[in-house]
Amino acid sequence: MYKERDKHGVSSVAVLLLMSIFAVCVLMVLLTGASSYKRLASRDSKVYEWRTGIQYITAKIRQTDESGAVWIDDFDENVQVDTLFLSEIIGKQTYITRIYCYNGYLYELYTSEDASMNLQDGTQIMPLKEMKLGQKDNRLAVSLTDENNTKVQQILTLRSKGGQNNEK
Repeated sequence: MYKERDKHGVSSVAVLLLMSIFAVCVLMVLLTGASSYKRLASRDSKVYEWRTGIQYITAKIRQTDESGAVWIDDFDENVQVDTLFLSEIIGKQTYITRIYCYNGYLYELYTSEDASMNLQDGTQIMPLKEMKLGQKDNRLAVSLTDENNTKVQQILTLRSKGGQNNEK
């Protein structure tokens, strides 16, 4: 009679031991998966941040790409900040979108052509350390540097082939 109890006791201990080993393995897999997920989410977030700025500027240029409607220059004659100018005509009025980097942010400022505005009047788009612009013929180079010194550059060809060349 004791031998049967001992057999059941040994088999119960073996089952509990196997269940415990299985539970530890499942826990290790879950912890490893959670760690991998955190790393991937962090990497994707960083990639999203630096791609967003360049994709934003590219989309704005593509929306406005008409002959003479895209050019770079200083914000105005008194403020020497690289600025991307995009013009559009609505009705009989010309409107200008200025995209520039100021005080650690990418800004957009949409006004009528003759409006006098300041750098701080724009809308903050995203954190950005620096924006460099260059234009030669119908090629526009945009270089962005974020607060972590990550740089991304895009060279765009204006489809209209008539962008103004107000290069400094």
